[in-house]
Amino acid sequence: MKYWKVLFWIFAFLLVIDFIALPLSNDTSIYDFIGLFVGGILLFPYYGYAYQKAVGWKLLWQISFFINVLMVVFLIYDPFIESVLHKPDIAGFFSIVIAVLLCMLLFIPFYRYAFHSNHLWSNSA
Repeated sequence: MKYWKVLFWIFAFLLVIDFIALPLSNDTSIYDFIGLFVGGILLFPYYGYAYQKAVGWKLLWQISFFINVLMVVFLIYDPFIESVLHKPDIAGFFSIVIAVLLCMLLFIPFYRYAFHSNHLWSNSA
């Protein structure tokens, strides 16, 4: 669990940096605030998994997991199509493959928390 605690604190630190940097940015949009809000919400399952605490409801995190996966697929779809079909670029393709693998790695605690931590949810009921 130590690895997941480190990952949680890295995410928390990056969220604080984003929160501090947001007012200092010249080209701030509503999407920046939405991203900050979503990032803050998604920090909870990483905390819950790392520290083995039930936060919120199991169904909430299961739905959030699928929404998060859909967001990543949506964000990666256009660059993937661009690098494979329109402008075949091996470096772009490999960067997308690495991004997908990294996202899959980062989804592990989220997935385990939402779907395989029944002991946490049964203790909190």
